[in-house]
Amino acid sequence: MGTETLDNVLSSESVTRIDKRNQPCGRDAMADQQTAKLWIQYLDMVKILQLFIKAERPGENGEICTLTLRKMLPIFAAAGHS
Repeated sequence: MGTETLDNVLSSESVTRIDKRNQPCGRDAMADQQTAKLWIQYLDMVKILQLFIKAERPGENGEICTLTLRKMLPIFAAAGHS
C-alpha cells in the first residue's frame, strides 16, 4: 500500500475504463445536464494536473511542460489568479 507510481495508476484498468466512458460521444449525450458538465470539466482538469505532475519529473521533455502550462493558463485566469 502506498507504493504505486503515477504511471501504474494511470495505466490501471479502472482509470482506463473511466477514460473510455469519458469519450466525446458520451460528452455530447450528457452535454445538456449541468452536473455532467461540471464532472466533465473536473475530469479534464485532473488530466491536465496529471500531465503537469508527469512533466515536472526530472528528465522529462520541456515541450510537455510548456503544453501543460498553456492548458493551465485559462483555468488560472477563470479563477482570478493572474
